[in-house]
Amino acid sequence: MGAAVLALSACGGTASAGRDPAGPAATTVADSERAPVAHGAAEQAAGGSTGTPRCGAAELKPSVAVDQGAAGNVYYDLALTNTGAAACALKGYPGVSLIQRDGSTVGVPAEREGPAGPAVTLAPGRAAHVTLHTVNRGVSDAGCWGRHDLLKIYPPGSTDPLTLRDGQVRVCGDMFTVTTTRSAAG
Repeated sequence: MGAAVLALSACGGTASAGRDPAGPAATTVADSERAPVAHGAAEQAAGGSTGTPRCGAAELKPSVAVDQGAAGNVYYDLALTNTGAAACALKGYPGVSLIQRDGSTVGVPAEREGPAGPAVTLAPGRAAHVTLHTVNRGVSDAGCWGRHDLLKIYPPGSTDPLTLRDGQVRVCGDMFTVTTTRSAAG
């Protein structure tokens, strides 16, 4: 599924990291996998014994691109790029929601799909990828969700969200899932 990841500057999007007053309750990240991260810091190891600090929201830049679909399915590649000066790691599933500019949620947060994977260590400038999965319009009687303005993304293990201006992701059939982080697109 080799998708080209769009640069934020190419699509006019912006990303921001910040504390959400509503908290991460809108995500599907289990409380047992969520550990507090000091705002803007990567303080805890994501890879168990690797000793590599976890990537915090302040060190990550999100981008999204349409990936190859198949037989009524639509896939989007969500990349989280390490913009920090040092290596960091991600392990697990990010929390992903569709939101309006006023902060209201469209639909429900993405559900986890597939098995959990190993930690992904990101050198500066490198990205971890996840796949967002939905179905084509008309595949289900459920229809498509309303339009959204932003993706709200909680990196694995973080309570600080990233936001990404997005006009691409369209969820239909009441199916919205996210995979665990991996080191390569597809």
